[in-house]
Amino acid sequence: MSTVLVVTVDLGGNVPPVLGVAAELARRGHRVVLHADEAVRSRAADAGCELLVAEGAEYDPLLARGTVRTLRDITRLFADRARGHSVVAAARTLGADVVLVDALLTGTAAEVEAAGLPTVLLGHTTWEYLRRSWGGGPVTAALRLRGAAPMPVLDRADRLLLLTGGGLDPAAPLPGNALRVGAVLQEPAPAAAPTTPPTVLVSLSSIWYPGMQETLQRVLDGLGPLAIRVEVTTGRTIRPAAMRAPANAVLHEYADHAPLLARASAVVGHGGHATTVRALAHGVPVLVLPMHPMLDQPMIGRAVAASGAGLTLPKTAAPAAIGAAVERLLAEPSFAATAREIAADLQAQDGAAPAADEVERIAARAHPVVQ
Repeated sequence: MSTVLVVTVDLGGNVPPVLGVAAELARRGHRVVLHADEAVRSRAADAGCELLVAEGAEYDPLLARGTVRTLRDITRLFADRARGHSVVAAARTLGADVVLVDALLTGTAAEVEAAGLPTVLLGHTTWEYLRRSWGGGPVTAALRLRGAAPMPVLDRADRLLLLTGGGLDPAAPLPGNALRVGAVLQEPAPAAAPTTPPTVLVSLSSIWYPGMQETLQRVLDGLGPLAIRVEVTTGRTIRPAAMRAPANAVLHEYADHAPLLARASAVVGHGGHATTVRALAHGVPVLVLPMHPMLDQPMIGRAVAASGAGLTLPKTAAPAAIGAAVERLLAEPSFAATAREIAADLQAQDGAAPAADEVERIAARAHPVVQ
């Protein structure tokens, strides 16, 4: 069996797919060590992994920031070389056969590659987004200034595994070292048990985005007049008591989405890749209200709408427009039918297994790295 070092950071939706691959490797008997922040300790244990607390730049995804500070703080994290030094030292101490790095952590990945360690990057969004985002724009410019230009880092990796599927990623040509393995599912979808009146799950994000609380209030105002049951998870940055909830809504700061999705007939989300995949894997159509224009959320929203499994609106949409969109998702059978077709494809090809297969192939060619 191999020793695998998995490197990530808690930024919300990036963690579940990375942990899904780690859990699959642990299930196969490999020693899996997660290099991450203390915040993911319990989830690492649940995945069968050891936790090695990361050193280097920190980033609190719950902290409200302006645009300039967000760009400064997030690129400092992405480009951070101290995390990379910590990872290289850990890999040598552990005798790691292969190092898996979250593709967002370009500075860390650059250090791992420069050390000559077998390196697999985990892309937990679409290649179309990575190609466009990492190919230009303010984030890429800031990373270049910090000495961590992302595209060369992606190109140098032994393998770039794209953990996406379900028609969310256009069939653009991939780099020679890239492999699209499919979306990593968070759980097998149980039999659907829709309610009467229908249940609509609302979940915008577990981390902070500008204007999110105002958007959530417009969602509540738009869904209040409908003959539905609304289940809302506010996440870690919005207090349920701060919201003006209609009579048909129940607000939770946290609730496991799996049982809620089993009885949901529609989801209102922010277009995060993990949230959207999870809803579609349960065969539930989605209304996407992207929270940030520079992230993958607008692209995910467009892909969902193009597939016929949902709709997308700007986060500033009026309550009446949001209510009308949800009414369409519930009234027109084609949305649910398409979502069920996508669910069948996602469930048939959980990306965790082929990702683990590829990691095992690379580990088998490598020699343990020792100090």
